Amino acid sequence: MKTRFLLILIALPLILIDRLTKVWAESNLQLGQPEEVVGTLLQFNLVYNPGAAFSILTDATWVFTIFALCFSTFILLFAQRITTLPWKIAAGLGLGGAVGNLIDRIVNGPAIGQGPVIDFIMVPYWPIFNIADASMSIAVVIIVIASLRGVDYK
Repeated sequence: MKTRFLLILIALPLILIDRLTKVWAESNLQLGQPEEVVGTLLQFNLVYNPGAAFSILTDATWVFTIFALCFSTFILLFAQRITTLPWKIAAGLGLGGAVGNLIDRIVNGPAIGQGPVIDFIMVPYWPIFNIADASMSIAVVIIVIASLRGVDYK
């Protein structure tokens, strides 16, 4: 199976799930009003985050838009160089996450590329996040484990 096809096969469902859950969150949650799902262990709390994790760089939303565009392009351009399965999975997860949040930055105004990301999943001791964020975090964990085990990307 071609690597680029596998990455897209991983990324597309993640993008769709991310988008659908964000639409659901906006339709069913009140801004800044946590709703318990599993007590305080898992709550849904709708927020609009113009920055990155922990709401850093909230005045530089355009930087994250450019980064997501460059990152996604890089993954697709260099996909064929990735030959090992863990790295392929990580690249697909990273691509899906980057594009999921990029869509928010493009469609959520105030201007194209300057919109906030919709976050709504809340767990203790962690910033509120979304499916795209979780996807990128899992990709990083896979890359760290693969690297520690000596698994190269090619």
